[in-house]
Parts: sequence; C-alpha cells; structure tokens
Amino acid sequence: MDVAKMDSITEKGLIIVEARLRDRSKVERAIAIQDGLREKSKKWEGAKEIRKWRDLR
Repeated sequence: MDVAKMDSITEKGLIIVEARLRDRSKVERAIAIQDGLREKSKKWEGAKEIRKWRDLR
C-alpha cells in the first residue's frame, strides 16, 4: 500500500473519530443543561401550571 493511500485512510479515520467526539460533547452539554433545569424546577408542578393557563383562556 502506498503512502498516499495510507494517509487518506488515516485522515478519514480521524474525521470519523472527531465526529464521534463532537457528538458526544453535544450530548454531554445537553445532559448538563437538563440537569440544571431539573434542579431549578424541583417544586414546580406541571399539572397545576397547565390548569392555570387553561383557566385563563
């Protein structure tokens, strides 16, 4: 196998690895945001809030 072909294969492999790492970091960031929102909304009750908005209509 020639060097140019090896370089091409290596480059494609790196692109795949980088894409997976980028996806993983997006997932980790989304989880952190959800955890933060969950902490802020501990005493919030969705059913009461929905009822309030429905009654206003």
